[in-house]
Amino acid sequence: MWTSSERELIELLARWRGCRAQVWGYSCSHARLLIRFYREGPNLGSSAYLFCAGCRRVQFDAHWQDMDVQIFLRPDGRLTVSDGDRLYVESGAARARESDNFIGFESVPG
Repeated sequence: MWTSSERELIELLARWRGCRAQVWGYSCSHARLLIRFYREGPNLGSSAYLFCAGCRRVQFDAHWQDMDVQIFLRPDGRLTVSDGDRLYVESGAARARESDNFIGFESVPG
């Protein structure tokens, strides 16, 4: 189930803090970004995904360790999604979910 509130989104990101992050999908023509968070170990299939829509500015490393993604509301109502110098996104919306299966853009509700 995708997060439906800012509180749920922040709590999900906190649970995955310190894990590995990997850009899972990016579509510049559709202005969307999907990032996968995962831990190494016996439960390799378990992941969390962060979906950003309405992306105006996107800068990212393809993958990184010790994820610490933060989300801030900008004065213009958009979001800034960042993780140090490894990730910077100006986005219109963000939501996240946990899953034991790999997912892609087709799994994100409209």
